[in-house]
Amino acid sequence: MDEETRLKARELLLKTRLYRFIALCFLIMGVALFIILYLRFIEGDALSALRQPSLILILLLPFLPAAVLTSMSAKAHKQFFETMEELTASADTDDVDKNA
Repeated sequence: MDEETRLKARELLLKTRLYRFIALCFLIMGVALFIILYLRFIEGDALSALRQPSLILILLLPFLPAAVLTSMSAKAHKQFFETMEELTASADTDDVDKNA
Protein backbone atom coordinates (compact mmCIF):
# COMPACT_ATOMS: atom_id res chain seq x y z
CA MET A 1 0.00 0.00 0.00
CA ASP A 2 2.82 2.41 0.81
CA GLU A 3 4.50 1.93 -2.56
CA GLU A 4 1.19 2.42 -4.32
CA THR A 5 0.56 5.62 -2.36
CA ARG A 6 4.05 6.88 -3.13
CA LEU A 7 3.53 6.30 -6.84
CA LYS A 8 0.19 8.10 -6.67
CA ALA A 9 1.82 11.04 -4.87
CA ARG A 10 4.61 11.20 -7.44
CA GLU A 11 2.09 11.12 -10.28
CA LEU A 12 0.08 13.93 -8.69
CA LEU A 13 3.22 16.02 -8.18
CA LEU A 14 4.23 15.54 -11.82
CA LYS A 15 0.70 16.46 -12.95
CA THR A 16 0.81 19.60 -10.84
CA ARG A 17 4.12 20.71 -12.30
CA LEU A 18 3.07 19.87 -15.86
CA TYR A 19 -0.23 21.73 -15.55
CA ARG A 20 1.53 24.79 -14.12
CA PHE A 21 4.12 24.80 -16.89
CA ILE A 22 1.51 24.46 -19.64
CA ALA A 23 -0.64 27.13 -17.94
CA LEU A 24 2.36 29.46 -17.95
CA CYS A 25 2.89 28.79 -21.67
CA PHE A 26 -0.79 29.51 -22.37
CA LEU A 27 -0.57 32.66 -20.26
CA ILE A 28 2.38 33.96 -22.27
CA MET A 29 0.59 33.16 -25.54
CA GLY A 30 -2.58 34.74 -24.12
CA VAL A 31 -0.78 37.98 -23.31
CA ALA A 32 0.73 38.10 -26.80
CA LEU A 33 -2.64 37.39 -28.40
CA PHE A 34 -4.33 39.94 -26.14
CA ILE A 35 -1.86 42.62 -27.23
CA ILE A 36 -2.37 41.77 -30.90
CA LEU A 37 -6.16 41.80 -30.59
CA TYR A 38 -6.12 44.95 -28.48
CA LEU A 39 -4.03 46.85 -31.00
CA ARG A 40 -6.05 45.55 -33.94
CA PHE A 41 -9.59 46.06 -32.61
CA ILE A 42 -9.33 48.85 -30.07
CA GLU A 43 -6.44 50.83 -31.57
CA GLY A 44 -5.70 52.65 -28.32
CA ASP A 45 -9.30 53.80 -27.70
CA ALA A 46 -10.28 51.97 -24.51
CA LEU A 47 -13.72 53.61 -24.41
CA SER A 48 -14.68 51.94 -27.67
CA ALA A 49 -14.30 48.57 -25.93
CA LEU A 50 -16.83 49.62 -23.31
CA ARG A 51 -19.36 50.25 -26.05
CA GLN A 52 -18.92 46.69 -27.33
CA PRO A 53 -19.08 44.15 -24.47
CA SER A 54 -18.53 41.25 -26.88
CA LEU A 55 -15.13 42.72 -27.71
CA ILE A 56 -14.13 42.51 -24.05
CA LEU A 57 -15.09 38.82 -24.06
CA ILE A 58 -13.01 38.26 -27.20
CA LEU A 59 -10.03 39.98 -25.57
CA LEU A 60 -10.29 37.86 -22.41
CA LEU A 61 -10.83 34.57 -24.26
CA PRO A 62 -7.07 33.84 -24.79
CA PHE A 63 -6.64 33.59 -21.01
CA LEU A 64 -9.27 30.85 -20.60
CA PRO A 65 -6.94 27.84 -21.17
CA ALA A 66 -4.46 29.20 -18.62
CA ALA A 67 -7.24 29.68 -16.07
CA VAL A 68 -8.56 26.14 -16.59
CA LEU A 69 -5.10 24.59 -16.31
CA THR A 70 -4.35 26.63 -13.19
CA SER A 71 -7.49 25.31 -11.52
CA MET A 72 -6.58 21.75 -12.57
CA SER A 73 -3.12 22.29 -11.10
CA ALA A 74 -4.58 23.53 -7.82
CA LYS A 75 -6.86 20.48 -7.64
CA ALA A 76 -3.95 18.09 -8.29
CA HIS A 77 -1.83 19.97 -5.74
CA LYS A 78 -4.56 19.55 -3.11
CA GLN A 79 -4.82 15.83 -3.89
CA PHE A 80 -1.03 15.57 -3.62
CA PHE A 81 -1.03 17.02 -0.11
CA GLU A 82 -3.91 14.74 0.93
CA THR A 83 -1.95 11.76 -0.38
CA MET A 84 1.20 12.90 1.44
CA GLU A 85 -0.77 13.26 4.69
CA GLU A 86 -2.10 9.73 4.19
CA LEU A 87 1.41 8.46 3.53
CA THR A 88 2.77 10.25 6.60
CA ALA A 89 -0.04 8.91 8.76
CA SER A 90 0.58 5.35 7.59
CA ALA A 91 4.32 5.78 8.21
CA ASP A 92 3.62 7.04 11.73
CA THR A 93 1.39 4.06 12.50
CA ASP A 94 4.06 1.72 11.12
CA ASP A 95 6.65 3.30 13.44
CA VAL A 96 4.34 2.88 16.43
CA ASP A 97 3.75 -0.76 15.51
CA LYS A 98 7.50 -1.41 15.22
CA ASN A 99 8.22 0.22 18.60
CA ALA A 100 5.51 -1.77 20.39
